[in-house]
This record gives sequence, C-alpha cells and structure tokens, in this order.
Amino acid sequence: MKKEFQMTQTEKELFDSVLCGIIRYAMDEDAQILQFNSSCAQIYGFGNREEFSAALESGDIQPVYIYDKEIFRGFIRRCIHTGKTVNFGHRIMRKDGTLAYVMGTMRVTEMSDGERIVQTMFMDSGYHVVQEDVRRSIKYLPANSNGREKVIVVSESPEVRRELKEILMPECVVIEAASGQEIRSILNKEQDDIGSVLVDEDIVSQDDFRFMASLKSNILLASIPIVILARPDGADEEQLLSYGASEFLRRPFNAEVVRLRISNLLELRDTAIQRNAIESMVDNIPGGVVIFRVGSRLELLYDSKKLSALGDWDEEDRLRVRREGLDCLIYEADRARITKNLFDAAEKGSTVELTFRLFSADEKAIWVQAHAILIRKEGNKPVYQAVITPTSVREKMYQNILDDSSSAVAVNDDKTDELLYINNAAAALAEECGESENYPWLAFRGEKLPDTGYISKQIITEKSGRHLNMNGRHINWNGIPARIVFLADDTESYRLQNEQLEKALEAAKKANEAKSSFLSRMSHDIRTPMNAILGMSSLALDELGNQEAVKDYLEKISSSGQYLLGLINDILDMSKIESNHIELNLSSGTVKQCLHDVMISMQVQLDQKKQKLTVTQLPDAAEHPVLLDKMRIQQIFFNLLSNAVKFTGEGGNVYVTIRRDSPADGVAGYFIDVRDTGIGIEEEAQKRIFEPFEQAGPQTRGGSGLGLAIVRNLLQLMGGSISVESVFGSGTTFHVQVSFRLSDTESAKSRKTENEDYNFSGYSVLVVEDHPVNMMIARKLLEKKNCRVSSAINGQEALDILMHCEPNEFQAVLMDIRMPVLNGIEAAKQIRSSQREDLQKLPIIAMSANAFEEDAERSKAAGMNAHLTKPIDNDLLYRTLKNIWSEKNEHL
Repeated sequence: MKKEFQMTQTEKELFDSVLCGIIRYAMDEDAQILQFNSSCAQIYGFGNREEFSAALESGDIQPVYIYDKEIFRGFIRRCIHTGKTVNFGHRIMRKDGTLAYVMGTMRVTEMSDGERIVQTMFMDSGYHVVQEDVRRSIKYLPANSNGREKVIVVSESPEVRRELKEILMPECVVIEAASGQEIRSILNKEQDDIGSVLVDEDIVSQDDFRFMASLKSNILLASIPIVILARPDGADEEQLLSYGASEFLRRPFNAEVVRLRISNLLELRDTAIQRNAIESMVDNIPGGVVIFRVGSRLELLYDSKKLSALGDWDEEDRLRVRREGLDCLIYEADRARITKNLFDAAEKGSTVELTFRLFSADEKAIWVQAHAILIRKEGNKPVYQAVITPTSVREKMYQNILDDSSSAVAVNDDKTDELLYINNAAAALAEECGESENYPWLAFRGEKLPDTGYISKQIITEKSGRHLNMNGRHINWNGIPARIVFLADDTESYRLQNEQLEKALEAAKKANEAKSSFLSRMSHDIRTPMNAILGMSSLALDELGNQEAVKDYLEKISSSGQYLLGLINDILDMSKIESNHIELNLSSGTVKQCLHDVMISMQVQLDQKKQKLTVTQLPDAAEHPVLLDKMRIQQIFFNLLSNAVKFTGEGGNVYVTIRRDSPADGVAGYFIDVRDTGIGIEEEAQKRIFEPFEQAGPQTRGGSGLGLAIVRNLLQLMGGSISVESVFGSGTTFHVQVSFRLSDTESAKSRKTENEDYNFSGYSVLVVEDHPVNMMIARKLLEKKNCRVSSAINGQEALDILMHCEPNEFQAVLMDIRMPVLNGIEAAKQIRSSQREDLQKLPIIAMSANAFEEDAERSKAAGMNAHLTKPIDNDLLYRTLKNIWSEKNEHL
C-alpha cells in the first residue's frame, strides 16, 4: 500500500511539518493510498505515522467514512478527468470512534520519478465546534420526549431486542418491533419523533431489501437514520450501506460501540438541522456572519458564505482563515485596537461596533463595519457573533470628495507615522518631493495637534518651489489616533474647500450612524420573529395531541414568518431600486381598486385599534381605467396606511382623499392625501424621513426604516412625487402627486381569485430538492391538485432519472438551485444539451431562496422557463404551471 517517493531533505521536512493533512493516492478508481504525512495521522487521532499506517494495513481505520466513499470517488474521478484542482469534503472516523468532517483540495501531481498521482491536502473543518456554538447561540432545544430520542429496534429475536434495549436505555426511549409490518405501523404514527431505526438484516433481506427502498423513497421517512443489525457472516459493510442504511452494527454487539454509533448518528442529524436553520437565515442578511473566539488571535468558529464575497476570497483563503484566525485578514495597524475593544466590551457584557480594514484577495484594503454581540465567555476568552458589512458610505465619501479634491489631503498614524490615506492631489505632490522623508505633511510629526481648529504652516517645495499652505489637526480615523493635513496653494480657496469637506464628512458620519443603527435594529428585528418561530415550534411539538393549541401556535409561527419575510423583502426592494433593477409592470386598472385591495388586508389592524378609515374620491364618479403597476401602487398605499395606523392611537381616524384631474392628451393626474390624527412628526425629522434607514424618532422604532424611502423612489420611477405636512402631536398628512396614461380598456378586468380550482390530473412532475422538508412541501402542494410527483435529491439523480425515463413521461421539473453533487444550474444545462427532443423542450422551473434579479437571469440563461423564490407562493406555483402547460398545449 505505502510507497516512499524520492524527496530532498527540505521536501521531507516540509511534507511532515505542514499543519494540514496530506494523502497521496494512486490514479485509479480504488484510490489506493501511496503516502501520507504526520499531520494526517494526528487528524485521524493517532500519535504517530507508524500507528496510523498499521491501522490502515489491518483495516481497523478507513481514510474515508464508509458511507461517504462513493462521494469521495466522484471527487477523485472529476480531478483525474479535468486535471484541475477540486475542492472536496467528507466524513472520517477517528481512532476513538468519533466522526469528524474534513475539507480540502485535491489535484493531479507528477512526482520526481515521473509517476502521476492525486495529492489531497485537508484540515478538520471543526463542524463539531460550530454545532456547540449554534446550540448555545440560538438556544436550540431538541423536540424529543422528555429530552430522550426514540429508537425503534426491529428483530424477530426477543433476545436481540432485549439486549439492545438494555444497552440503549435510559439514554433513549426504545420501541420494540418484530416484523416489517410492525415497523411500518410505528413509523406512520410517530414518524416526527423517531431518532433512528435499528433493523435486523434477516428482516430486510427477506424481501431482497425492498423494505429499505420503500422507506427511503418516502420523503417523510427518508431523513430517519437506519442501522442494519448485521450477522457475523452476513453481507459486507459496503453492500449493506448501499441499500440505504446510515450505519451497521455487527453481532455480537459491543455496548460501547452501539452507544457511540447511535450517538454519532443523532448528533450528525441534529447538526444538519441546526446548520440548515441558521444558514437559511444568515444567507438573507446583508454582509458576512461570523462566530469567533478572542484570545491571542481571533479564532474563527463559523463563517457564512457571504463573508468570502466581501473580499473575493477563494476556498484556500477560507481554509487559511480557519487555520490562522480571522485576524490574518485584518490590516495589521487595526488588530490591537479591535482586540482591546472586544475585551473591553466583554467586561461590560455589551455589544460593540467596530470599523476596520480587511485585505481583499488582490491585497487591497476594504473598510468594513462589524456589529458584534457577546455570546458567552470561555474562561477569559469571550466568544462573539458578528455581522460584517462593507462601509460603502465611507468609501463613496473618500472617492467622490477627498480623492477628487484639488487640495492635497494626507492622514498619518499619530504614533507610527504610517500613511493611512492619501488623495490624488497629495499623491501628485509626493512625486515632486522625492523621498518619503521629504513629504510636507510629515512636518507636523511629534506635535500635539488640536481636535478642533487647525495649526497652520507655510512651506516651499524643494523641487518645484511651490508655495503651500498646510493646515493640520488631530482626527480619530476609524478608531486610530491620527493627524490629517490639508495642503493648498491658495489660502482662501482652501478655506472654502475645507468647509465643504467638513460638511461632507459630517453628512457621511450621520449616514454611517444611520446605517449602524439600521444594522442594530435589523439584528434585533430578525432575532425577535426567529425566537418566536423556534419557541412556538417547540411548544407545538410538546402539544401534538391538542389540536386547538397546535393551530394557535402555527398561526403565530406564520405571522412571525410573514413579518420576517417583509423585512427581507424591504431590504431586497431597496437594493433593486438603488441599482435601477426595478421595471414597472403596467396593466389596466383603477387607483380606487388598488386602494380597496389594501384596505381589505389592513382591516384587522384597524379593528384591533378601533380606528376608522374614511375614503373620499373627487369627483365621485366612475373612474376611467388607467395603465399602472397594480402591485407597486398597492405597495405605496400599504406603506402609507401602515404608518398612519401604527402611529395613530386607539380610536383615532385615518383619511384617504383621491382627487383626479380631467384627462388631457390621454393622461389623468392624481392627487392623493393620506392623513391621520396620530402623534405627528417633529419638524427636524421631516427633512430625513424619506432617506433609507431613517426613522422619525425614538418613539417610532421598529421596522426596517425603508418604507417611505421605497415609496418615494417608486413614485419617482413613475414620474410622481411625495411630500409631508405635520404638526408634532397633531397628526400627519402625506401628499402624493402622480399621473397615469388612460387605458384603452373601458373597465378594469376583475382579477382571478387566489383560490382558483386547479386540477393537474394526468400531469407528472419531477421535484428536485435536497432538503427533506422543502421536498415534502412541494410534494403536498402538487398532490393536492391531483398531480403525480416523483423526487430526486440532487441534480445528478434528476439527470439520471430523466435520461432513462420514457419520452414525455414528465411534463415539468421543479429544480432547486443549491444542491450537493450537481447543482440546479448545471443540471438544467445538461438537460437542455441532451440529444432527446422531449428533454430539450421539457419545462424546468427554478425554486430557490436566491431572490435577486441576477439569480433569476442565471436560471433562465441555464435554460429554465421560470424562477420562483422561496418561501413558495402556492397560487403563484399553480399559475406558473398552468400558464406553461397551456402555452405548450397551444403549440402542439
């Protein structure tokens, strides 16, 4: 098995001293191990290479956990076939029997003797650490009976059942079954509470393992780990696992091995549930989310996918950060300050706002902000969770104001004299001065400069003889004590420019504070409904027999979920508006009908606060249909009415007046007033309420602060405007002015009701989804409309099904985007490139949590017919399928 390749002494020392594991494999399907280093033995839990080598030779240890072997072979095949570096990950079983997840890269390498091999370099991913952090961070409580997992033991032998029951109790609740029929009955009743199933090989082999296949094909049962109780002389491990089992236990049973294997399975299942929950949440938060421990370095425990996007870091950078700590990305001058601030905040038990620089992949500095929350303390080491976002406001200020200023500007660290910032004019001046020690702004070093006002100096440059006026003062530059120096030829023009810069700096500071406040509110507002969702879910599981209680909990979960989705949609809407990605979808309708639809959804809020809504239309005559974007007009009404109801006390009044001009040249002008008798808005706050992230005052906290900004931007997109009139304490009136072109349609078409009676009998759909819960939801929605449903858990499995099915067996594919083995985008491309004509025309609909416009464009570019975002709108899914099938039938 082993082979010693020729290496120089230096190469040998490097091979055995690197911190990551290295294994060299033969270039064949069996992936035979040729060589490994000392770090590899340590990752597998062995004291030295010799001990690890002996365990490999005897078969006591496997380099890849047996259930992940096929996945690993796929990585090897791809690496050999493409010749490119491949990222991989799989489970290993350590010497002590515990499971770990390793991640790394592999590539084809030619050794000194000319032999080509596959070399892998990997590290322990630390997922077991992440699991503990997630548990403590979100207060995860397992939904089990009295905190104990339920385990089914299935065997015809009473002795086997009794022996396993004695081993597993009292940690687990053991349910006995003697046949396949009994286990089906138990699973149908208690499928949501079962932790794992231990089934005798004799039971499942009686029907040639068809029983196992039926369990794994059931989406409700597929996620339950199944353990085969194998005979001493039974089938080999790989064959047993290939039938769908997660583990096996060979008889006679070793009590410690049984407890350890079952514990590992339950731990891996809980970890997957927790990671899916937190990742689905953090992926919708703007910025990277990290969990880190503060000590001599910032040890990274968890990072979201969006962290890498901040600096375009690749997988190698990500592994380096896991190995060396988060501070290896942080600008050196900022590290000590950040660490001190984190320790100081930990002493007070408070959150902390940080501003610092990160190195991007191309070594450029990126200014970022972090809102860090203390999770716990481990001895004297605090553990924080933080959201890191780029300070785009500050960067824009630097580029547009300081960089283009005719005055030269330079900023130096007060203690080290390190140059922190230099604008274009100062860079040109530096070329005139030659050596760095001759730079004019260094003339202030060692001097105590004031925090307000300036100390002035006049100098003449040596090379060009230019007369410069320099003004310097002390400044807090992103938390670093520094001095800023302005240099100009003309003192008067400099004074005017300096005043403009000061105002711009103050405006940028206020904008930055508003953004920090917004991130803080979002952290609170996202956690609040998430806490309600998790808490109510746990309570509902505890009262499954109480239908009324469960219904109440589910209604509250739905309400919290809708609130959370509204926050995310506000953020996405603002992002689309600012990047000019919103287009109006015009159709025939009336403003009054749009208002009427919003009033229906607002009625519950009005009733709860006993408020009266009065609508007046002038003139009081039938409204001629106009061309408008109904959804956006409703969004404008909803935001204005929501504010009016929210900030008006119980028993108050809300008035809506719609005045319209007589049509002229095919255009009708509308003047809409929304007035309330609420708390009003202070005069100073009225100047900024239409800005993003702004709110009127402390009494109005709650929500994203984006509603009025979205209203103003939508109206501007329509060629309209909005203004506010208010007296603090006496109510508020918003004035909207907008014009619409008359529609050729005489009357607005009535909308189809959301409860249209869809019937998809005779249609068959393939659902491709790796998440069991999402798969279950899609299946239920389609089967409710009499649709036949088949399933696949990744793009490769879907591709295999379609390539071997009968022509036109499926009428549509619902395709998730992010999946293991083969993602939805690549799967769609391969389906479209098939030689089969029916697959080239088969409707493919993306179902993804990726909600940006570029995600939809990427789906369509891959050949998909539509892109639906999660959570799935039931009626939209039905309408999309009906429209696609109707259009396809018309062309037949």
